[in-house]
Amino acid sequence: MWSRLEVDGRDLGIDRTLNHQIFFAGAAASLRDYSKHVDEDLSRFIAKLPNRMGTYPSGLIKHHVWTTPSELSSLVSSRTYRTLAGGVPLYLRNYVPSNRIRDKEIAYHSFNLYGLSMLKKAYPNASTWETDLIEDVVSYATTADYLDAVSSLERGFNNILTGFHVGLCLWTFWEDVDAEDWQWWVTEQLRRGYDFDANRLDAGAADPTLQASKIFIIASLPDFELSG
Repeated sequence: MWSRLEVDGRDLGIDRTLNHQIFFAGAAASLRDYSKHVDEDLSRFIAKLPNRMGTYPSGLIKHHVWTTPSELSSLVSSRTYRTLAGGVPLYLRNYVPSNRIRDKEIAYHSFNLYGLSMLKKAYPNASTWETDLIEDVVSYATTADYLDAVSSLERGFNNILTGFHVGLCLWTFWEDVDAEDWQWWVTEQLRRGYDFDANRLDAGAADPTLQASKIFIIASLPDFELSG
């Protein structure tokens, strides 16, 4: 797991927000060819990810890095516990999340899938990708329940570009996916977030410039003709 560093170099301990962990690894994947150390760290991160990514029965990814009860019993009296588990309040969030945390989990599910897609592209043969865990988290994004839940959130398709994330994920993880399936998500994202008059991906955005810059996410997808 990656630790947080203060600007002065101080170690702030393990970052327990899972989407931070996954996206940091995904971003670092572009450096793997330039550093054996980075390559080894990322390979180890991917291999251990199934032990740190908690999910609900639906396949929805939990917000915090997973801490098991057995780890808790051995760490609860140590300083390491405060670093890894973040104390009792965060432990309770892990097992009994509030509605606010659940909304975050729904909103960031696609962002986690985006990070996983970057890692899959860099390490296509990692055994982690063949696990039921990965199949479950990807499959959940194709359900009507997920679409309804993420659509109900203010940032569901704005600020967090759910359609691009899910479309890229399906194209990356499912070799036999119907083109119409991943293309629907990309098209839906453009419908909800693209200002066709201004030719910018900034409709409904809290930070229009940041959202517009994220058009690059779909650059690696095959070209297709938009319908409707």
